[in-house]
Amino acid sequence: MKFEATTKEVLSYIAAYASLTIGFGLLIAGFSVPPVGEIDTSVQLIFAQILVFAGSILGIALHVDNK
Repeated sequence: MKFEATTKEVLSYIAAYASLTIGFGLLIAGFSVPPVGEIDTSVQLIFAQILVFAGSILGIALHVDNK
């Protein structure tokens, strides 16, 4: 069984992984700006939204692939 992804699927995977990478970058940047070592609540909220976005993209893709 050979898996061939469409352009739409590839773009959704790229968007999910890119947003996760940007989210981790924001968390790391949150540690380095004053006050050092504390992450602001807004950065945590944005990262949580990014996790929900990426999880929904990847979860929907897995659900469709299994049907």
